[in-house]
Amino acid sequence: MTAEALGARACIFIKDTDGLYTDDPVTNPDATFIPRIGAQELIDRELPSVPVDRMLIETLRNARFVRQIQLINGLKPELLARALAGEPVGSIIYRED
Repeated sequence: MTAEALGARACIFIKDTDGLYTDDPVTNPDATFIPRIGAQELIDRELPSVPVDRMLIETLRNARFVRQIQLINGLKPELLARALAGEPVGSIIYRED
């Protein structure tokens, strides 16, 4: 919401996980990493767990300014500089137009 109010095109969330997975990678070692996914597709998949509030994903679908949310692992500090430089590290949830 803050990114949208500021007119930002992107928002980076720093979490304690590498990004999105098809299941919780802690309890399911076979969970598959999802590097990039559209907000509606993510909602449609109804994944058992996601590292951000599901309302955030709903809000992204209707955002005017924010085009993507990037989830990176804060336990790997080098990823923040790469994400700020525009590299597709972690997972990216994008607004489908």
